[in-house]
Amino acid sequence: MRSLMFPLVAVTLLASAAFAQTTPPAAPTPANPPPATPAPAAPPVAAVPPAPATVPAKTEILWDEEAELVRGDHPLIWRRLKGKRGSLKIVDEGGLWKISGRHQGQTPETKDDYVTIKGVITSITSGTFVVNGEIEFFAAKMNKGAACRIAGESRFYRRGNEQIWRLQDGNNPCSGPKEALDVAFRPDQVAARPKPTKTAPTPVPPKVAPVSPTVKE
Repeated sequence: MRSLMFPLVAVTLLASAAFAQTTPPAAPTPANPPPATPAPAAPPVAAVPPAPATVPAKTEILWDEEAELVRGDHPLIWRRLKGKRGSLKIVDEGGLWKISGRHQGQTPETKDDYVTIKGVITSITSGTFVVNGEIEFFAAKMNKGAACRIAGESRFYRRGNEQIWRLQDGNNPCSGPKEALDVAFRPDQVAARPKPTKTAPTPVPPKVAPVSPTVKE
């Protein structure tokens, strides 16, 4: 019996030693584990510029009589330029009114100067029409010879019986002073409008010398 027990004990000890050698030791747990590294912050998103004013599908006509005056070809006048007027065209294309024009300098001093306008008319009301587009001014003596542009909405306005629509938002973005840019009536429109009549002044009675008092004798 003892002869059987000794080999059995020896085999058990050898198996335990082999298992101890093949099992890897457990990794020691640190007392204070290092803090987790935070994820990198996302880069800031650039601000999106505001979208430009949308062009309407049709021009808003709030005053039919004014619309009839606005439609067609007109003289375009930049007051910096002398001599011949420029030309401007306003057409109705499927309900959306488009405007384009140019005034070019005529004198030797201004032959390279010009103003152009191009865009659409968004609305027309009594005495006013609004353009969404671009107006470009160029004068050799202005802004060191560089062109200046007004983009977006511009308002043209006329008062009462005036025969021009003048740019109201006319501050030149480069030189600063207000630019006098006019869309004028056509010659046929001028001829069709009655000239204002002058009321005849009321005649002033002639002065009469006062009657001298009668002297009693």
